[in-house]
Amino acid sequence: MTDLRHGTAIPNWYRAEDHFFTAISAQHEGFGRGVRAYVTGVETAALNLLSLHLPAEAPDAAADRGVAFMTGAGLPFSLALPEDRASAYEAWAAGYGLTPSGITTAMTIDPAKRQPRPGAVGVDLVVRAIDDLEVWSRPLAEAFGGGPEISRQYSDRHHAARHAGHRLVHLTGFVEDEPVCSATLSMAGRIARLDDVGTLPARQGRGYGSRLVAHALQLAEMRGALACCLEASVDGTALYAHAGFVELFRIMIFARDEA
Repeated sequence: MTDLRHGTAIPNWYRAEDHFFTAISAQHEGFGRGVRAYVTGVETAALNLLSLHLPAEAPDAAADRGVAFMTGAGLPFSLALPEDRASAYEAWAAGYGLTPSGITTAMTIDPAKRQPRPGAVGVDLVVRAIDDLEVWSRPLAEAFGGGPEISRQYSDRHHAARHAGHRLVHLTGFVEDEPVCSATLSMAGRIARLDDVGTLPARQGRGYGSRLVAHALQLAEMRGALACCLEASVDGTALYAHAGFVELFRIMIFARDEA
């Protein structure tokens, strides 16, 4: 396989992003070269995304059309673009009420090269693919906050994706009968993506997240994935690096928290 940091790795990362966000979005649209807009309808900026895959050296008409599409939805939204282009877009973003909100890391791995943490987890966690999205969402609601209404809205989008025929795999780790961690696995052809990886705050620090990620990578490999992608927060980067993920590039996020 081509070195994960070169060749098709970055286009595949964006292909996986597009596949996942298209599945969970109520509306989505493309504008020009590498400008993709996704409106899930969930009332939080993080889940309504304007992604600039291949941003021009300075903001152009395609980027303006993307912002107009997102603004027209009447919801908070985020703008994401490679960090090395962020300075050229900062003043333009501010003009639309978008302010810097953080940096994430695009990462990828060959699932066959995953690195489980030996001895990090006891035998008490059982990971299963489940259909009950109410159970799946419980650890995520506490891990990411946002309140019960945001959690319900997000679960509804996953229900809609399922009914539309999108084959998202919802994974939950149980300790006895308690759901303690969850994640979503999607497949864009032979490129997998992990999203929604979260553990109950009271259960963090016990290696459950590592066990969940290892299970998801094993499942991705069984389904023929040549690579698995994800977008890591600052806090999550070390966990994924330990599992064997490598950094592709960093992403600057701008957010408008008011519609």
